[in-house]
Amino acid sequence: AAAALCRWLRLSRPALLGLPVVELGSGTGAVGLYAAALGASRVALTDGSAEVMDLLRANATRNAPHHSAVVSVSALRWGEGNDAAAAWPQAAEPPAAGATVGEMRRTVREHGLGVSTRGDFRGKGVKDAVVAACDGLSVCSTPDSSHAAWNAASEAEPAGGLVLGSDLTYFVDDHRPLCDTIAALLAARPLARAVLAHQRRGLLFRGGRTPGDHHLDHFCAVAAASGLRVTAVPGAAAEAASGAAGENVSLLEVEAVL
Repeated sequence: AAAALCRWLRLSRPALLGLPVVELGSGTGAVGLYAAALGASRVALTDGSAEVMDLLRANATRNAPHHSAVVSVSALRWGEGNDAAAAWPQAAEPPAAGATVGEMRRTVREHGLGVSTRGDFRGKGVKDAVVAACDGLSVCSTPDSSHAAWNAASEAEPAGGLVLGSDLTYFVDDHRPLCDTIAALLAARPLARAVLAHQRRGLLFRGGRTPGDHHLDHFCAVAAASGLRVTAVPGAAAEAASGAAGENVSLLEVEAVL
């Protein structure tokens, strides 16, 4: 399931550039770190198991040379009682008045802002846009000078985001808290998308597997009761990613019902 989701990310890379990403049930962090390498701006690796936190941090550190995103690791147990919306990786605070251009550059490097798609910064990395807006300034001596450059670039950052998860739908008891968490994340960032890679597992019997997909049917029913709609991810990229994984992996889009 994780491999199929990574293939979809690679085939959909233009739509990923500059977006913040939350990976649910990260485990090793493979999907979130792959998104970072493909150009996500900020990536939050989350998991409800305390046992994997050290592994996640180690993997994030090990892969840091391979991307420019800001990657965070945090514990997140699914369920409506938790502040799931806070799992979205946060943007940097603007530089203080009086910050030198060098300090601004350092702040920008430390916070993996995304790729600009609007206005004078179209096609430039937001990092480059901030520095370009400050060219010729040795000191940003007033709030207007430093914040104007920062805000101009930050406003160009894409407004969406991605919630990602692979093989999260196996345990039916997790479906309700998982849907509550996805709903909270989408409510906090309405232009975001949630994409899950579902691994089909039927009961084995002589000659094959049982027909149908009880886990998926149950997840869709719980999602509907939670105000969510589950559909197959559209497009050739999803078909290619799922096809390469065989018939046992489906890419699902989970959307809020307006």
